Amino acid sequence: MLAVADGKIVEAVDTLPDNTPPEIVRGEANRLVLRVGERQYATYAHLRRGSLRVRAGDRVQRGQVLADIGNSGNSTGPHLHFHLLDAPSAIAGEGIPFVIYRYTLLGVLTGLDEYDERGAAWRPSGPTRVRTLEMPAGGEVVRF
Repeated sequence: MLAVADGKIVEAVDTLPDNTPPEIVRGEANRLVLRVGERQYATYAHLRRGSLRVRAGDRVQRGQVLADIGNSGNSTGPHLHFHLLDAPSAIAGEGIPFVIYRYTLLGVLTGLDEYDERGAAWRPSGPTRVRTLEMPAGGEVVRF
């Protein structure tokens, strides 16, 4: 998982266990909060336990590897929960609009009831395709 912009890490948690599909342990997830501007915070959740490469107080650059995606917290399989907020809390903050400039579509989920060692199973959707100025659709597997 990569830093969306230059900024400073203000919260870093990666001590919570990952779920073993199909079991789900509800509660908080491993997460990072990155301050990217005045009243602008990028929040990443459901990170893999022990995978953080940064700590609170670290300065990071756009594109820097921060952690691995996992399935900690209320999660049925590995995925990234991303928000841009006006406060460093997903509960207290309000969402801020953002644009995804480019991503590569790799495939689609085949069903949340099918699991393998990576979590929910997915299949390639043909040749990879670069998409610009779009939001990924639900169930799409993408690379930023």
